[in-house]
Amino acid sequence: MADRLVLEVVDDQLGMLVGELTAARTRGAERFTFTYDRAFAVHPKGYDLGPDLPRTSFAPAFSDRLFGAFTDTAPDRWGRTLVARSLERTPTEAEYLLAVHDPLRQGALRLRQGDEWQAPVGDIPRVSDLPTLRALAKQTQQLDDPHARSAAAHLLDMGTGSLGGAHPKVSVVGATGRLCLAKLSTTAEHAATLRNEYAALRVAAAVGIVAPSPELLGEGPNTTLIVPRFDRTATGGRIGFASAMTLLGRRDGDRADYLDLAGQLVEAGAPADDQRALWQRIALGVALNNTDDHLRNHAVIRAGDRWRLSPIFDVNPNPDRAERHATSLDRENTTAGMAKGLLEAGELMGVPSREGRAFVKQVYAAVAEEPAFTPRVRAALNEVRQEVSAALGRAGRDRPRGWPGRRQGSDANIATGDGPRSSPARHGGREGLQQRG
Repeated sequence: MADRLVLEVVDDQLGMLVGELTAARTRGAERFTFTYDRAFAVHPKGYDLGPDLPRTSFAPAFSDRLFGAFTDTAPDRWGRTLVARSLERTPTEAEYLLAVHDPLRQGALRLRQGDEWQAPVGDIPRVSDLPTLRALAKQTQQLDDPHARSAAAHLLDMGTGSLGGAHPKVSVVGATGRLCLAKLSTTAEHAATLRNEYAALRVAAAVGIVAPSPELLGEGPNTTLIVPRFDRTATGGRIGFASAMTLLGRRDGDRADYLDLAGQLVEAGAPADDQRALWQRIALGVALNNTDDHLRNHAVIRAGDRWRLSPIFDVNPNPDRAERHATSLDRENTTAGMAKGLLEAGELMGVPSREGRAFVKQVYAAVAEEPAFTPRVRAALNEVRQEVSAALGRAGRDRPRGWPGRRQGSDANIATGDGPRSSPARHGGREGLQQRG
């Protein structure tokens, strides 16, 4: 990378220049600058790219880390691994950002240098290319394979660098011509994970949660889960995207609470229906023991002049009942603790207790009807169901656990939004939800 890189940022959904992103490197350290284009900043459909990029002034914003909105468009774990292996060194953040091929970049933001979109790409793979893609993915995972570097470079040339997560995945053109995400298994264990994710998405759709229509191809170590990308329209148009991590102004590894996310949805102008939809996802995650519910696995998409909750994605039932959730609910991150607080959280988010109990029953009825779950996960979910049912039963009899004001001191920060935060929300967590009512 050159010592200084200047990129125009364009919102393709609006067809507007958003501003200018500059990446500079001095003595090995990177520094980023972003300046809004004045026309975008004052436009009725203009919006803050994130809490770290408010449109409060036209002065440039500076950071020694890539701004959240651009982190969402850059590679995550799998893509970063490919880029690093193709270069055989640790890339700069700007190099990671430029490794993403323009047609596949997440969301509606595009990057332009001069007259060229970054980065250009040739033909996007099709479903028929999956055997070749899987073979290349396996090769990149073999550190002692002398061809691992060329395999990683080949996958990047085919436009796979934009994708996150720890396991191999690629963007492909589906049978209908729509851009899809293809998750590739390379082991029997990962194949089981994909099968259970497929089943979980079907359960979500069965109980009324907006979910993409998944397709499961192959079996054993050759299993592939194909999911349409929800940041693209059926005709290929781009849709604005922000992860919950960006929306809350957090970074990888930061702790988070669902009440903060609920409060931030209020602050972002999402309608009341999105509060109910978020609660349903929390309840589904608890019922299915979806412990990998970190902030990159929740998102919003741009609809008109506001953010809306995205379709659900990356729902992975965990057979290990002892594992805690990545995102807590009112500071609880065990299955029993979160289940006990579900109904009270539902009351704050527009879901009456009776309706909440009925929804959890619907989830388990759909689980019983879904044939794709593996025996190990099905057995674990039967045990989780007993634990959740017992917790919901106690929730109706026990004294409410501090709604509001159970916590004191620093323990209150996550759920109430009273502590230090980089999110612009002035009324996060429970406080924001109560003010909405």
